[in-house]
Amino acid sequence: MELIQKSRRRFFQTVGAAAALGASGRVADEGFVSSARAAGPGDKTLRVAMTGGTFLKIHGEKYAGDVFTAQTGVKVEYFGGYGPDTLARLVAQKGRPPPFDVWQAEDPEVFEAIDQGLVEKANPALLPHLKDINSNAYLVNGYVPAACGIVLGLVYRVDKFKELGLDANSWDVLWNPKLAGRVALAGYQVPNTQGLVMAMAPNLGGNDHNLAPAIDALAKVKIHSMYSSAADLMTKVQSGEVWLSYTSQGRAITLMQQGAPVRFSVPKNSDGTFGYGLLGVWSPVKGSPLPDEAQRYVDLLLSPGNQLGFALDSPYAPVSAAIAPVIAEHPSITELSMAGKSFDKIKFLKWTKEVREERKKWSEEYARKVGKA
Repeated sequence: MELIQKSRRRFFQTVGAAAALGASGRVADEGFVSSARAAGPGDKTLRVAMTGGTFLKIHGEKYAGDVFTAQTGVKVEYFGGYGPDTLARLVAQKGRPPPFDVWQAEDPEVFEAIDQGLVEKANPALLPHLKDINSNAYLVNGYVPAACGIVLGLVYRVDKFKELGLDANSWDVLWNPKLAGRVALAGYQVPNTQGLVMAMAPNLGGNDHNLAPAIDALAKVKIHSMYSSAADLMTKVQSGEVWLSYTSQGRAITLMQQGAPVRFSVPKNSDGTFGYGLLGVWSPVKGSPLPDEAQRYVDLLLSPGNQLGFALDSPYAPVSAAIAPVIAEHPSITELSMAGKSFDKIKFLKWTKEVREERKKWSEEYARKVGKA
């Protein structure tokens, strides 16, 4: 515990030192965020593409960018964008100098990038924190693990569930007749929906390549609406129009903080896991002119200070055993970031090439039987 506390103090001292050097982030144009300190002639600059907005400000600028510069002297530029969009840029530049040195996305896109040879394998010599990482965080052997997990499950109006005597710890509550007209689903193009269907299928006799049982079950839901965005869903739950849906732990916590009478649950799956999740992966890009620096940047994200940052500021599930003593003494961290479960008990999905190639078929079946936004 004392070692972890010292590590945290050193980490936040580094953050303070970096800030004292004159951090002043700026937005250059839509979708692009520069580093806190502009690079001068001859300076090395590491280009990092990751989800923009608050996520970039916290897990790019706050916890990583200035700290990395203070440690290495290498400046960092951030490019904000969703994984599918930045993946398209990598694909377009394949065989030519890449537009980024480090690229962050969720596991469906990362599996695609690995298959296309767009990202480098892990270099253990430059990634000393690999020794601390949960095996559940690895997508493919030999490649870097995820730096965080996003736990998904059910968000529900606790007042209505108590009134109706319903249990939110089972997926089949989605099609309970008592909730007719009060459940919101999303179209299949939303990754949360694809993950929900993949997580539910084995519980109902299907598997990764047979999603029909889950789609047939969701077709029984008497829906209120097909939500078009997370903001749309949150508005409907907050107002009381919707009593049950599925979303990330972070979204549910935001609703709670806004005073909505909601709770978050991760129903148990047939294999003993709970809920389902997506993995946030920062990958070194193949062909980068700064290959070692890219690996070291990824290692920083796997370090104890950043791992606590994921748990406390997002909240996302940390993947490192190095912070286990801190979490053990503060169970509320686990409650916030992992719905009270250990990381190895969350169901993370394998978005293999075969699974991705079958998405069009299942998307059409889902649209036909369940609906589309």
